[in-house]
Amino acid sequence: FVCSATVVNSKSGDIVATAGHCVAETDGSGKLAESVYFVPGDRDNGREAPYGTWAAVEMVVPQQFIDKARTDKNGMLTSDEGWNYDYAFLRMEEKDGKSIQDVTGAQGIAFGTPVQYLTQIGYPSADPFDGRDEYMCASTSFQSNWQGGYAHACNMTQGASGGAWMSDYDAKTGTGYLVAVTSTVDGTGIANSPVLGQTALGLYNQLDQG
Repeated sequence: FVCSATVVNSKSGDIVATAGHCVAETDGSGKLAESVYFVPGDRDNGREAPYGTWAAVEMVVPQQFIDKARTDKNGMLTSDEGWNYDYAFLRMEEKDGKSIQDVTGAQGIAFGTPVQYLTQIGYPSADPFDGRDEYMCASTSFQSNWQGGYAHACNMTQGASGGAWMSDYDAKTGTGYLVAVTSTVDGTGIANSPVLGQTALGLYNQLDQG
């Protein structure tokens, strides 16, 4: 499986944010992925890795997501509950004494902060995309969604899951504050994300201190 992710600012410098369904089964088993790798600045489906390839050594997913979020064998949602917790944090390996943040830099992260506009970033890989390039959708007219988070029109496909939803994004510097991650996209091209709130903050702190 392929998803998107973001290096976020942390004390340890080792933290990456993505979607819960990118690393946890949604069949009720609670099983987490065993081999997760992140290629920051990926180009051409990993054929170009300007910052190298990094392995996740630990991951945390909200228990609410594991207990309640369900899909069928085709990946279609069969429950509404749990999806407002569709996020995860990964702690990455260090290389040559350096953290991933030392090598790539990091985005800011904000928990439950009101936003005025959003920029969604991801690497969609399903048709008509091919996973080779980064795409963005920006919006000042986003709405609240059924997940208690954000929704706006964006036609990114699978592969963009876990990608950043940024507030205060500066296109010149490529920086902003992560406030959500891509969760689902419906049949009409509306992308949805849960808000990173108190539960997310608790998991982030737990992993950053681990």
